[in-house]
Amino acid sequence: MCEDNAKWLQLYLHAYQATGDSFYAHVAKGITEYVNAQLSNRQNGCFYGSQDADEEYYKHNRAERAKLQAPFVDKHIYTNWNATMISAYLEASFVFENMPREN
Repeated sequence: MCEDNAKWLQLYLHAYQATGDSFYAHVAKGITEYVNAQLSNRQNGCFYGSQDADEEYYKHNRAERAKLQAPFVDKHIYTNWNATMISAYLEASFVFENMPREN
C-alpha cells in the first residue's frame, strides 16, 4: 500500500501539472493526508508498509469510523517503498509550494 500510494501520488501530481485541474491536486493532497495519518512513522522518519483493506470499515463515514478499530497497519519498513514515497513527497512539496493560493 505504501508503494501504491506513492505511485498514485506521483500520478495525480503529474496530472495536475499537465492540466492545471485542481481536482488532481486535491486528490494528491488527500493521499498525503492519508499517508501522514496512517502510514507515517514521524518519530523515525519513515513510512510503514501497508494498511489492511477492510471494505466494511471504509463504507462508513469519518464520524462512524472514529468509533471503530482501524484496519491493521503493517509496520514493517521496506526500503524500496520508502524511497518511492520519499521521492513522491519531494515532488509534492514542490508542486504544492508552487500552486496558486485559494481565496
